[in-house]
Amino acid sequence: MITLSSVNIANTFYTIRHTEASASFRIDQLETEINGKTVTLSSPVYSTTGVIMIPASLLKQMGLNVAWNSKLSEPSISSMKHFVSLKLRDYPI
Repeated sequence: MITLSSVNIANTFYTIRHTEASASFRIDQLETEINGKTVTLSSPVYSTTGVIMIPASLLKQMGLNVAWNSKLSEPSISSMKHFVSLKLRDYPI
């Protein structure tokens, strides 16, 4: 499971975790911190209509496998240890 472990609303700063991996980022910024190392994403995390959109490249750099499931029209995300369930729904910000 990928969990949102902290949010700093004043700075729009988020941290997500999956097992030992973590990523901290700000909305609309290309630079993020993954496992304590600063990396540049190909596209930024952004928010639209109350939903935070995370690029697949961020999840891949956290060590997750990301593929598009054309049958379900949604991403399939897994790790070497177990399947990760990512629900596609709105969460309040």
